[in-house]
Amino acid sequence: MSHLFHRDFRVDGSDADCFGYCRASVLHKALVETASEHAEAAGFGRQAVFDQTGSFWILTRLSLHMSLPLRYDQAYTVLTWPRGIGGPFAYRDFEIMAGDRLAGEGTSAWVIANLQGGILRPGDLPGLREFTCPERPPKDLLKKLCAPELQPAGHREIRYSDIDLNQHMNNVRYLDIACDLLALHNGPPSYLRHHQINYEAQCLPHEVLELYRGRHPDGRIHIAGRAEGRNRFRIELTVETQE
Repeated sequence: MSHLFHRDFRVDGSDADCFGYCRASVLHKALVETASEHAEAAGFGRQAVFDQTGSFWILTRLSLHMSLPLRYDQAYTVLTWPRGIGGPFAYRDFEIMAGDRLAGEGTSAWVIANLQGGILRPGDLPGLREFTCPERPPKDLLKKLCAPELQPAGHREIRYSDIDLNQHMNNVRYLDIACDLLALHNGPPSYLRHHQINYEAQCLPHEVLELYRGRHPDGRIHIAGRAEGRNRFRIELTVETQE
């Protein structure tokens, strides 16, 4: 089994936004699906891990930097490889290729957790520690997120369309919520040049997210969500405007 895996995609009509750019949540979904398919082929997929441990893979952090936007009807390829294990995290890197051009680079961190919140160290899963790709240099794009001064920015109820088979909000929905909050459709053509999302606690049906927003001096936007007195997620992003 190769430690380098790829999957081909195309930006279709439902993937493109009002400017014809591929939405950040669609790219996020493509990375997660490619990672999951690779893990499945290697024997570390969702069902295999659950059968061994009674737990699931949970994405905890993902950072993606796009050097150019993808557009409607454009073909692209997601490449992924496991970077190794550090503490409770299994790390995985990505590249997005548009033809022969590097369009994006990403890093993700995953844990193995049960529905009660218990964490299994990935290194305890037989064979997973050896499942790595040392010939690929680490991307190491994940950073500590430090919030600027935040201001209340509205509320968002968790609805049917947000929920996945793990009975919590699907990880791609957070980016759509962030882009809705920014109201990108009201400005000039723009896309997310960079984003990092940290999932801090699951969001459950019928909970109401309290949204907060702030801006760093360098222009980075910080968006946070809380519910029931707990932090649920943080997203830091940079918007690139096309002239």
